[in-house]
Amino acid sequence: MLGRDFETTEEYNRHLRGSLSVSLLFSIILTILILVFNAPLSNFVGNAGYESILIVSALQIPFTAINSVYLAFLKREFKFKAVFLVRVAYCSMPFLVTIPLALLGAGPWSLVIGTIFSQLIQVPILFIFAKKILRPIFEKRILSDVFKGSYIMVLESLVIWFCTWISTFLATQFFSSEIVGIVKVSNSTVNSIFSLFSTGFTSILFVSLSRLKNDDLGYKDVFYSIQSAAFSILIPLGIGAYFFSDVVVLIFFFYICSDFVRMGLAEAEKAIKG
Repeated sequence: MLGRDFETTEEYNRHLRGSLSVSLLFSIILTILILVFNAPLSNFVGNAGYESILIVSALQIPFTAINSVYLAFLKREFKFKAVFLVRVAYCSMPFLVTIPLALLGAGPWSLVIGTIFSQLIQVPILFIFAKKILRPIFEKRILSDVFKGSYIMVLESLVIWFCTWISTFLATQFFSSEIVGIVKVSNSTVNSIFSLFSTGFTSILFVSLSRLKNDDLGYKDVFYSIQSAAFSILIPLGIGAYFFSDVVVLIFFFYICSDFVRMGLAEAEKAIKG
């Protein structure tokens, strides 16, 4: 969708609606699979006993699919200011919903409800900025065309997702819940820190390159320019995180470190060894 050229606006809109249909179809199938196999999935990720939380959390998947299509539309139109405002609304939900609920004693449900609200709040905002409400279309030609143009990206996303979470899956099989928690928080913290910078580059990069696919000189110029800017930030960031790892751990894992201090060095060593 980002890089394809359409002959008419009508053709573009029909493929955009087809993208929404494919996204909704896959999201509904995934939601149903999670609802049906909630117990095995909870055991696999090391959260046995929290099946109800998994079930409720899965209900946000269709809304995520809708939001992703609208965000792709805004990016294709280079409306990054609108994308920024949507992200601000998304990031504000933990402060407006999650933290107050946690203080009121909602426990893990505060995270679930906050995440669902984060997805829900984006829907009307995206409708406003996109200035259109898409209706799913189920034409065989359109759906086939959309799927052929996007299946590589779907496979890429699955590979990235698997590489991100494989360490957590392995930890759930061989280590205690304390170690699993450390692995999860460590991965999410590192990914969040780097995504703060990389997302700002990749969002613009993919859209720009898709528009310049027929301009070899302009394609290389944009690619190398953004690559240089990214390296100038991410490489020093990685080096700094390595040499000041103690400070990073103290800032982001204070409560976890405190728990291990209370457990004592002997108990911590025992937990690490499983």
